[in-house]
Amino acid sequence: MESCLKTRDNSRLFKRIAARYLGYGIPDIKRVIECTEQRATAIGYGSIKKDEKHEFRFPLPPSISGLNEMRRFILTLAWFSPVNAETRKYRKANLSFDPPGNEVGVTRVNADWQHVKNGTIQHEILEGSEVVTYQDGNNLKIDVVCREDAHTLDESVNYGLAVTLEVAEDVKIPIYEEIRQRIEIPIKIDGAS
Repeated sequence: MESCLKTRDNSRLFKRIAARYLGYGIPDIKRVIECTEQRATAIGYGSIKKDEKHEFRFPLPPSISGLNEMRRFILTLAWFSPVNAETRKYRKANLSFDPPGNEVGVTRVNADWQHVKNGTIQHEILEGSEVVTYQDGNNLKIDVVCREDAHTLDESVNYGLAVTLEVAEDVKIPIYEEIRQRIEIPIKIDGAS
């Protein structure tokens, strides 16, 4: 695409222009349907109002602490924004999160950090292999914030958040099981100790 369309005049804006037409590429549905031993996805949702912040905690698997292996975090936030048709911004609600990085040794890849906040989906991919240590029981904190975008926002906004952590398939680390154990909610039975 660059060899055909990129010119001296548009070279500074080319990444932004290309992303408008290509989006995030072709979805790999097979990867979305189920997790593997080396990949875990957690899903959260809620309803948020203007100037509120919701905190989500994603448990970090102890087996990647201090590990020098490539890992990838994929975070996707999607919401249904009320619309104001009287302005070109059109969406009344602007939801967003600031992706983690230093805590887990990853950095943003692919899309421009400002461009991913356009529309009603924020999709971020972070990769890295920097050695980072943490204690068992530590969580990755993800704050979802709601701001008014196009005039008054009086209603609540429904949203969903998906967070995926993965390492390469040939790295034999039970990420899925470690995360599953840490988010599992124990069922209490009355009268039992």
